[in-house]
Order: sequence, then structure tokens, then C-alpha cells
Amino acid sequence: MNLMKAILSGKLDASNPNLQFCTLYQIRKASAQGPGSITGKSPSGRTTATCDRCGIGILNVYVFADSNGNEMHVGIDCAGKMGIPLDELKKARSFKHDAVIAAHNEECRLRRVAAAERQRTWLEKNADSVSAVNDIRSWTQLSVFEQEFLDRLLSAAGFENIGNIVDNTPETASEKSQAELFACITLRRFLVENQKADTTKLGRIKVKARIWRAPFSFETPFGRTYVNFLVTSPFNGQTFVYKGGKRLGGLGEEGVLAATIEGDDTRDGLQSAIVKRPKWTAEDEKA
Repeated sequence: MNLMKAILSGKLDASNPNLQFCTLYQIRKASAQGPGSITGKSPSGRTTATCDRCGIGILNVYVFADSNGNEMHVGIDCAGKMGIPLDELKKARSFKHDAVIAAHNEECRLRRVAAAERQRTWLEKNADSVSAVNDIRSWTQLSVFEQEFLDRLLSAAGFENIGNIVDNTPETASEKSQAELFACITLRRFLVENQKADTTKLGRIKVKARIWRAPFSFETPFGRTYVNFLVTSPFNGQTFVYKGGKRLGGLGEEGVLAATIEGDDTRDGLQSAIVKRPKWTAEDEKA
């Protein structure tokens, strides 16, 4: 005879049974989100969706048992009205709380494991690119902006493809801007390590050149000012910077530079001749 039958037959007082908390099982009703299910089980294996004491349908079923193993499956409200010792009620209430926390912690752990596995997979795919970025990152002449960019690139290697950026084969607008910046840093390192600037040569020059870095501009009280970066083509160790009211051309454009050297300047390890009054003739214009 189970405990409920014992109570109904008058053989056990429902208001003051000698019960101890055993476990909790939860019932999930079938819905549009999925089929019904039962999480957890009682020592006897019995499950019910109604309270043994009041008969009302319940989803969180608390199992109490006496010393003979007779079980009572009830809701927590009814458990509080059955004279069950306070310590046993506390165990019942904390069991659900602890189970929720344990389930949450396990879910978080599984997400971390999955994230770590995805990161490992991406790092394997990006191994060559990461090596190339680390090589550039170790260069001591990087600006703070360049260091931060390369650090972001290394972080991204754990969750997306950076090969298109490092290999300069971009497929999106975002990749294109990053690929141009990475190529610019790589080229600047080459220029610094191979520069042969003649700081004594001043005056008018006319050389074949290439725009090695995308020009940028800013507003001044006198209008918009452009900063242009050029290098001799073929490269012989000489670079030029022109700052003034003209945008000479776009990144990678080649042509003939006629200008006046008025001095030199060193920025981030690269020494460049400062030119004024430039005349730029692009290759397509000459043709």
C-alpha cells in the first residue's frame, strides 16, 4: 500500500507524517515548442502530474517518503501543510534552486566548451595568417593605432577567417579596408628597413613614383588639407610626403612626381622627404 492509500484508509495521519524529502521531478507539458517530458524521477520510479494530497495538477513534483519507503508526491504548498519537519521543507525548496543553478552552470560549461572548440578550429584554419600577423606585431616601430589593429586581427582569428585580410583578397567592404591597412603596415615595415633617404638633397626633382598609402585629409581654418605618401618606383629607398591642398591620387596609383624637396621628416621610424608644389602625372594620363 502506498502512502496516499494509507492516508486515505486512515492508517496514517496526513497532517503529521514522519516524512523526509527524497527528490524533485519536473513535468513539461507538450506544446508548440516541443513534446512533453519528465526531468528527474522518484526512487520508486512512479510519476504523477497531480498532487497526492489535493489532486490538483502540478508540474514541480516533490517526493517525500517515510521510513518504510512509502512515497508522497505533492506540490510544495501542500508539503508545507502536512506537518513535515522544517528542515525537510528547506531541503525541498533549496533542491529546486540548486538544480536550476546546476543546470545553468552546466549549460554555461557546455557553451564554453563549444566556443573553445570553435576557436580551436578557426585558429587551425588561420594558422598561417596568425603567424604572419604575429611577425608584423613583433616589429618595434609600430604606432599605437597599428598595434591595436593587429591585436584586434589576432583576436578575430579565433572566430572568423582573417586570411582574406592578410592575403589581400578581400570579399567584403570591411575586409577591403582592413586588407589595405595590413598591406600598408607590411609595406611600411619594408620601407623602414630598406630606406636610403638622402637628407642633403634639396630642390626640384622629377621621379617615377607610386602612392603607397591611401591619402587622408582634415579640415583647417584655411580649407581641407591632404596628406599624400609616395615612394620611388622602382623602389630605391626614397619616400616622399606631401601635405597641402591637393590629393595627388589613390592607393597604388603610379605616375611621375615633379616637386621641390624642402626638408625631411621621420614618423614611426620612416624618414621621408617633404615636398612642396607637386605636379603629379598619373600613368593613365601619360598614356
